[in-house]
Amino acid sequence: MIPRSIKISGFLSYQEDVEIDFTSIHVACITGQNGAGKSAMLDAMTWALFGEARKNDESVINDSTHNRKAEVTFEFEYEKSIYKIIRTREQGKSSTVEFQIWDEMADHWRVITERSVSLTNKLICNTLHLDYRTFINVSFFLQGRADQFTKQNPTERKEVLGSILNLDQWNDFQLKTVEKRKDRSNRLEVVLSLLEQIESELSEEDQRKKLLDQLTEALAAAEVRTNVRQEAWQNAKNTEQLIFSQQDLLKKTDSQLQTLSIQMDADRKKLAIRLDESARFQENLKNEAQIEEKIIQLKQAQTEFASWNDKQVIFFELERSKNELLSKIRQEQARLSQEQKTLRQDYELVQKAQQSIAQEQQRESELRKEIESLERETTAREEITAALKMLMEDIQGKKAECLRMKNRMTEIKNQQNNLREAVGAPCPFCGTDLNEEHCQKYLAQLQDEGQTLGNAYRSLKSELDKLDQQKQSYENTIAQMTQISQRILTLEKECAPISARIVNDQSIVSRWQQIGSKRFEQINDWLSKEQFCLEERKLLEEISDKITTLQYDASAHERCRNRVGELQSIDTQYKALLKAKAALEPLKREIEDLSNRIAENEQKRRELEAALLDQKESLNKLTALKADSIEAKKQFDAAQMEENTLRARRGAAEQSVAALESLKQKKAVLQLEKAELNQLIGRLKVLEKAFSKNGIPALLIEQALPEIEDSANEILRNLTDDKMSIQLNTLRDYKDKTRDIKKETLDIIISDGFGTRDYELYSGGEAFRVNFAIRLALSKLLAKRAGARLQMLVIDEGFGSQDAEGREKLIETITAIQDSFEKILVITHLDELKDAFPSRIEVEKNVNGSQVKVIV
Repeated sequence: MIPRSIKISGFLSYQEDVEIDFTSIHVACITGQNGAGKSAMLDAMTWALFGEARKNDESVINDSTHNRKAEVTFEFEYEKSIYKIIRTREQGKSSTVEFQIWDEMADHWRVITERSVSLTNKLICNTLHLDYRTFINVSFFLQGRADQFTKQNPTERKEVLGSILNLDQWNDFQLKTVEKRKDRSNRLEVVLSLLEQIESELSEEDQRKKLLDQLTEALAAAEVRTNVRQEAWQNAKNTEQLIFSQQDLLKKTDSQLQTLSIQMDADRKKLAIRLDESARFQENLKNEAQIEEKIIQLKQAQTEFASWNDKQVIFFELERSKNELLSKIRQEQARLSQEQKTLRQDYELVQKAQQSIAQEQQRESELRKEIESLERETTAREEITAALKMLMEDIQGKKAECLRMKNRMTEIKNQQNNLREAVGAPCPFCGTDLNEEHCQKYLAQLQDEGQTLGNAYRSLKSELDKLDQQKQSYENTIAQMTQISQRILTLEKECAPISARIVNDQSIVSRWQQIGSKRFEQINDWLSKEQFCLEERKLLEEISDKITTLQYDASAHERCRNRVGELQSIDTQYKALLKAKAALEPLKREIEDLSNRIAENEQKRRELEAALLDQKESLNKLTALKADSIEAKKQFDAAQMEENTLRARRGAAEQSVAALESLKQKKAVLQLEKAELNQLIGRLKVLEKAFSKNGIPALLIEQALPEIEDSANEILRNLTDDKMSIQLNTLRDYKDKTRDIKKETLDIIISDGFGTRDYELYSGGEAFRVNFAIRLALSKLLAKRAGARLQMLVIDEGFGSQDAEGREKLIETITAIQDSFEKILVITHLDELKDAFPSRIEVEKNVNGSQVKVIV
């Protein structure tokens, strides 16, 4: 991880917005007085990254911030990607965090925040592959926590190393392996349970086969019983069927006998009717000659009547055509008469129009002459109007001149009065004192001017009077001309409808002369000479000739109709005669047939009565032999049910025996699966142990410890001139000496050339050098971690515990390792160390909170 920038607002001592750009910094010291806000800057980083700092509650909010909100925006580069974290905490509310990544293709920030703060914090830790504890143990040497790693117990040290070496993945592997082993173990338990059930069923093989044999024998016996009882039931059913058949035959014979009796009675009645009809027909044949003579007369009358009917049809058709032609002729005559009447009315209108035209033309001529005369009288109106306008202008000018003269005369009169009263006073004209002579002189001048103006005024007034008279004359003339113009308009209005009436009357006369006159003469000629409907008149004459030739007589037709009516009754008698002659011979044959059939049916009746007696005797014999079929059916059903029950039981037994073969096959498959599961579970247990903290992770720590130890000793020897070194041991003896095995641990053994001592027995400066060496070695390891390098180092204080030589050694060590890190930040309040670093971040605190200045 490489920090790029941080923006702090309202966080701890940072009241206002402060932004720090780290892009141009490689190694820098952060300087400032105690309490200026140096450590708060680092707290802002850890708070932004993990939501943790030296204070994690609302106390991180600066009390002087008006909006009562702390906000830190931290931008950093990690494994060639750029990230931004914005963490906020408002007073009285929970903190919020937003996680973003720079999208180079889209050229903007893309939000990757999870749905909750805790999940977002977890995503940040997973992205960095380390948590807050590892971060402050390795990369951050926080103030007062230089011995953070050294004072932890061995287990906690291992956890820190595990985080540095990214050993958490082995814990994930172990959890997945445990889950898979449990799943396979559960399956093994199921397989064992199934095998136990199969073994239990296979142990019943002999018992199941014995039961199958017993059921087979019982079923054979049941089948025999069922067949016997079925035969008995069938015999009882057959006897019942014979009885039913005999009863049906008896009913049928009895029914035939009754039907035959009914038929014989009907034949006897019918024979009596036919004998009566035969007697009546014989009676009708006695008047045969008289009836045939009258029939001949009837046919002659009918022939004549048919002839009259044909003539009547033709006569009516000719009369209809005749009436239609007459109707057409009458209609045409009425139409022509109406048109003649209309034309006569038009002619009368034309005569009136001709008279009106002469009168209207005379009146129009009179009006036109009057209009022309009046127009001549108004020709000078424009000249008189122009003259009046000029006269008015002249009058106005002269009136203005009269008014001016009158005002001047009034003014002269006032001046004369003033002069008379002003004797001895200064002259208003020359300024000298006025005397009587001087006053008279001016009065005489004013008198002359007044007389001259008066004469001119009176002359002009006289001229104005003449002009007023001339003006009145002009105005009177114009008024008369206006009246004349109004008269002209009135005459033109009167003339317009006269002209329209003349045009209309002329149109009527012209239309009559062109069309109406000729049509009127034509219609008069047609009507007087009957020269219309000539074709219809010709057809009418032809139809009249046909009617005469037809010679239809309605009276003769009526007499013939009456004669036919009188003879019509004989037709009925003749038809009855013909019917009697036609029916008499078949009637004789029918009487003979009926007599023969009655005799035959009498013989059949006697035979049916004898058969009926025989059938009753047979039915009585069958009834005596009848068995109880219902009881036989019950016994058959019981036997059949027993057979079915045994057959079902035998089928189940057969399936039970057959299932054993399937179970044997399933047993073999399950035993094979059991062996495979046992083998797999054994392997998974080995993997569980390998993935546990005492397995591969322990080996990886064992492999990493020499590197850490060598790196720490190299730094420590440089800091102490080869006087101190450390050793990292992973095994030690138990307090119980009887135990052969050793206890796993992670102990730090410190040597100073005089032997080994406990960490607590070293001075502050010596302890800091040990802590510094170990922590720096861990940071270097973390900076080289593949796929998740943390390429920054922060050292907060520690120089105060060193003498000048120790401080120099620390600076040399930092300079020596600077190529292993992209960013190294060292916090100090010692002024003599400011120039020891190429870049400097100065922190000051004033009334606006902590302020930062970067010096590169």
